[in-house]
Amino acid sequence: MRILLGIAAAAVALLAVACDGEETWRGPGADLREVEGDAHCDWESVRFLAVTDDFWSQIGIEPPATAYTFFARDPDDLLVYMAAAFTRLDALPADAIDTGYRNGRRTLYVSPSDPYTAVYVHSPSHIEAWPRFDGGCD
Repeated sequence: MRILLGIAAAAVALLAVACDGEETWRGPGADLREVEGDAHCDWESVRFLAVTDDFWSQIGIEPPATAYTFFARDPDDLLVYMAAAFTRLDALPADAIDTGYRNGRRTLYVSPSDPYTAVYVHSPSHIEAWPRFDGGCD
């Protein structure tokens, strides 16, 4: 229960952020928000992508039990409570599907065989695995 409350608090805090570093991913469902990490946590180099039940439904994957799922780009390895490590990849997973979401020249993919561990951000120059973030900032 304590972990769920922490995740809910993190969700509210991340979605309440209104800063210059906010970006919008547009796709077949509700827009997704990408925000920069909070300065009071020393997370300015981190990017968070918040997805909702609508995202999972639009791509035909059963939504997880939580209202929001957060994925993080953490190149400086600042975060704990990550489902996996942030990595740059040479190729997308073999079963990756295009979610239809775009942010400029970036495209968002998921792997149906392991959808909740990471999302994949494909840009013209590289591919990144953004793992799920299950923590919060004190």
